[in-house]
Amino acid sequence: MSCAASVRTVFTSQYDQLQRQDIIKLAMSQNNPMSTLANGQPSENPGSVQQVRYGKSNGGLIVLSDTQTIEVLAHFARERIPERSVHAKAAGAFGEFEVLEDISHLTDADFLTGIGKKTKLLTRISTVGGEKGSSDTVRDVRGWATKFYTEEGIQDFVFNDLPVFFIRDPIKFPSMNRSHKRHPQTNVPDNTMFWDFHLNNPEGIHALMHLFGQRGIPASLRNINGFSVHTYTLNKADGSYVYVKWHFRPDDGIKTMDADTAQRLAGSEPDYHVKDLFKAIEKGDFPSWGVYIQVMQPDEVKDAPIDVFDDTYTWPFEKYPLRLVGRMTLTKNLNNYFQDLEQACFSPSNMVPGIGPSADPVLQARMFSYPDAHRYRVGPNYFQLPCNKPINKVYAPYVRDGPGTINGNYGGDPDYVGSELRPVSMSKRVQVPTHEDWSGHVTAFATSITDKDFEQPRALWKIICKEPKGKEQFLHNILPTLSDIPDKMKDQVIEYFGRVDRDLKACLKEGATALTWKMAPVSFLDCPQEIQLHVAEFVSQGDLARFSLTCRALHSLTEPLIYSSVKFEWTREFHPPITQLLQLLRTLLERPNLRPLIRHADFEGYGFINEIGSYRSDWTEETPDPPPVIPEVPESELSVAIWSTGVSKPTAEQWNTKVQSGSAEASVAVLVSLLPNLERLCLSSNWTNDTHFLGSMFRVALCEKPQHATKVEIPPFSSLKRVSFAPMFDEERHLDPSNTADALALFYLPNIENLSVSIDNPTNFTWPSSSPPEPTSLESLEIFRLRESRLAPVLAATTNLKKLQYNWMYRPDLDKEVSKHVVMLDVMSEALFETKNSLEELEITAETFPALSHGEYEPPGIAFHGSIVRLREMHKLKTLHIPWTFLTGSKGFSTGPGLIGAAVPPTVEHLALDGFFMWSEDDDYEEDPDELMVEGFAEELESGALLHVKSLKSVCLPGSLYIGGLSDICENKMRALEDQFGLALSYDKRRE
Repeated sequence: MSCAASVRTVFTSQYDQLQRQDIIKLAMSQNNPMSTLANGQPSENPGSVQQVRYGKSNGGLIVLSDTQTIEVLAHFARERIPERSVHAKAAGAFGEFEVLEDISHLTDADFLTGIGKKTKLLTRISTVGGEKGSSDTVRDVRGWATKFYTEEGIQDFVFNDLPVFFIRDPIKFPSMNRSHKRHPQTNVPDNTMFWDFHLNNPEGIHALMHLFGQRGIPASLRNINGFSVHTYTLNKADGSYVYVKWHFRPDDGIKTMDADTAQRLAGSEPDYHVKDLFKAIEKGDFPSWGVYIQVMQPDEVKDAPIDVFDDTYTWPFEKYPLRLVGRMTLTKNLNNYFQDLEQACFSPSNMVPGIGPSADPVLQARMFSYPDAHRYRVGPNYFQLPCNKPINKVYAPYVRDGPGTINGNYGGDPDYVGSELRPVSMSKRVQVPTHEDWSGHVTAFATSITDKDFEQPRALWKIICKEPKGKEQFLHNILPTLSDIPDKMKDQVIEYFGRVDRDLKACLKEGATALTWKMAPVSFLDCPQEIQLHVAEFVSQGDLARFSLTCRALHSLTEPLIYSSVKFEWTREFHPPITQLLQLLRTLLERPNLRPLIRHADFEGYGFINEIGSYRSDWTEETPDPPPVIPEVPESELSVAIWSTGVSKPTAEQWNTKVQSGSAEASVAVLVSLLPNLERLCLSSNWTNDTHFLGSMFRVALCEKPQHATKVEIPPFSSLKRVSFAPMFDEERHLDPSNTADALALFYLPNIENLSVSIDNPTNFTWPSSSPPEPTSLESLEIFRLRESRLAPVLAATTNLKKLQYNWMYRPDLDKEVSKHVVMLDVMSEALFETKNSLEELEITAETFPALSHGEYEPPGIAFHGSIVRLREMHKLKTLHIPWTFLTGSKGFSTGPGLIGAAVPPTVEHLALDGFFMWSEDDDYEEDPDELMVEGFAEELESGALLHVKSLKSVCLPGSLYIGGLSDICENKMRALEDQFGLALSYDKRRE
């Protein structure tokens, strides 16, 4: 069936036009909007995807004609516009402005004349330096942009909540903002960068005094001032004008937030101000501000006490008092943040007749920079969007075309000036006021710093000192910014503020000195515990134990670390470390509070020992040490601990006796039973010669019911994730199956992730519980000794296994009822196939040992039965390590080209071939066996048997028969094969 025939479309011929109309009418009658695509086409299910299905699987192939899916995904990648370079984080709302006082003698701006006149507006209040997702309670300037929808066009006021600015040379604007943002290398805010800018551009001292004062962080956006910062003009059509500065003053008063509260909210509630404004408006608590102006006549400019066109100065209120103009009230929350505010574009250049700019160079630059940023961020036709669109009729045919044109584009009207085809009328109200004639030479000019620049900051400091806790708050706000800057720069900052006031300099110097003292090295015991623990992690357990003896505080700190991991090593020793083991057991019996601390228990070592722990003196010329002194273990506590495991009375009595006599295995079993939070348990071969008591304990805990009615307190071992039981060392005395049930009980651990275990081969395989285990967390499994005929039930239980290491072993006198000399390859592959849906890494190794109990000293021969070819169906496998002979089913080098490739899954990336039973040193070869091996694999490649393994990247061949490694001939042949087939070829060099 073709794709086109098998795809179900939204509407088919079975739906006629009438049915579609009925559906639409029904939806609309219930006030439920009809789901459609962007082009208006009805959508049957906006959550569906058109695809060619594969049976009952959730898989399928998406078709290119699925417009709905492609539209949703494509739009998602384009639904964000660039973030504002500054003022990215903001809150906003709609409102209105009402005229309260008549200023028609100063301006004929329509929205400012006529008491009671109301004008709709949109306002946006933002932080400056932070990104859109940053906190809004940081110490920063708040930008305040307001868009008035007047009958004469858009009037934008783009103000700040501080009355002055940091710079007065507009070319410094990008640099100033960068210094307040993130460091270009570390991408974190940087105090050194901040102060480096301001020390070298000191005209911002007045703004810094405001920033680090109590008003540097508002308690709410409803309680902040707004300032025009720049000087503007109000003018009339007759050419008259005045200079003004604008002020917004909250009717609810100024409210500020202390630095500690702001820092806490920055972490716990980074959108605090945004939410506060939204919730207030939502419940009808509308914030409002009085709108005021300061007025200066043109003839006053020359003798004014400040530079009118310098934005680092404020106008003195006593000479230029505030005059009320009106009230601004926020009454309605945004309908959609992106549509109403993110796309909103505010610019100081948007001015209606009656309002004009001044000769402030920073204002002049902003009049270009802001609309230029909007054209980049939103598009050249941003003024056509609803939030930016004037309410009066717009006719500007010379600004047309371009992306986002939605206003009709003026039809066929001329797009050039001076046309008689479509004459336009001119406004006579627009006048450009001139303070005086500006004439002179064009020069490169930068302002300089004088003592006058520190007069207003000095006056502000005196005001700060009179405010309740004003001085303390200022120092508390500024000193942390000096803590991590170079000492030389710190001194420069102090001198910088010293130009404001000598008392301020002294306070900063004293505070900086105290700050340095606080940062001096402190006692380890005086550090927070989090730091103490971090340091202690780098100290060895032996040193921690010694530290713990020095004082009670260190003892309490180090005790959890000392007991977190216990390790006993038994390596070529005459006797097991039973003294230390029983000492720990006695401590745990007497101090139960220590038991939960132990998370790792490792019992290591490989030595020549017999089953009772005595030294195999016939294997070495060393003289054995005398037996260790067996420490006393409190008998009552020991009996309670053993009885609490739930084992039978005979087992408990035997177990108790073994521990008191110094049995390592019995003591380990009690120790493990006491550890409720154990996460890792590893026992080397010396410790696994007898696992009877350990196995009994695990079986009762995980598989069986307790064998007595007394209260059982054995832990469920829910934290135990990694267990390793190495194959026993002294197998000569353990020829019959004995540990099967003990080892299989470990598969019932509820959260086991990594398990390595040797399993004796039972005559009849039975799980130690009524139902098989379900180790769903088990991802890595290593199995020793278990033969292929008993492998399937184990692997069938491991449904999520990703890594398997399987060691095939044959010894004629071991597990004689099950273990045979024939490798049942077909049985092995069927067992391995149980893991086909999860296994990614498979390693099979093989060993044969002589029957030492029969006096044999040569490894036995083996035979092969069946084929392992079903491995090819294991479609998740990426790494395969397997004996060459297991793939070919015979001893020797010849593959009978295709036998190796026949069993390798197509997903394998790394293939390693083991040399088990390929040759022996006693074999008589007419040719170099290494060359035969390399030639055999070359034949496999050249036959094309591995072409289906398209992911194959590397192959490791068996090791050389010779200690010196492969010959140059073999090496050169392998390099040639690498070039020919694009594989990385190597060989096992462990014999070299």
